[in-house]
This record gives sequence, C-alpha cells and structure tokens, in this order.
Amino acid sequence: MGTLNNLKFAAYLANNSCIKDEVYNIIPEAICLDSLEAYYVQNGGIELCLEDMDGELIDNTLIDGASQLINDDLDSLFELYGRLFESEE
Repeated sequence: MGTLNNLKFAAYLANNSCIKDEVYNIIPEAICLDSLEAYYVQNGGIELCLEDMDGELIDNTLIDGASQLINDDLDSLFELYGRLFESEE
C-alpha cells in the first residue's frame, strides 16, 4: 500500500511543471498513478480508506496496521519453518 501511495503522490507532484522532471527521476512517469481507490474490510463492512491530501492517498494508519498484521503472519510462518527443521533432527 505504501508503494501505491508513492506512485499516486508522484503523479500529484508531477502536475507541477517546475519539479516534474525531478519527480520522474525518482518515479518513472509510466508507473505513476493518476487515480487511486482503496478499501478495507473491518467488522463485516467495507470502507474507503483514502484520507491524506484531500482523499488522494491511503490512510497511513491503515498501512501501518496492515504491515503489522503481515509481519505477524510472517513471524508465525518462520516459527513453523523452524519447528519443521527441529523435528528432522
């Protein structure tokens, strides 16, 4: 989700002609996003999660929360991985 924010923010900044070339040196024009919609599911409901810059970017608190869940899942998978090799010894 953070990458999507970067691509959308780059497109937004590139609208300013005085920094356009600098923006495209960081993020190539071909992958910039002119529009972005993002939703999240919570408690059985679906909600739009665009907030920053007048609804242009995904809410960072949701990105942080999703990252934590993804990291927790990866940690759990690595624990299983470790147990798999312990049982072979």
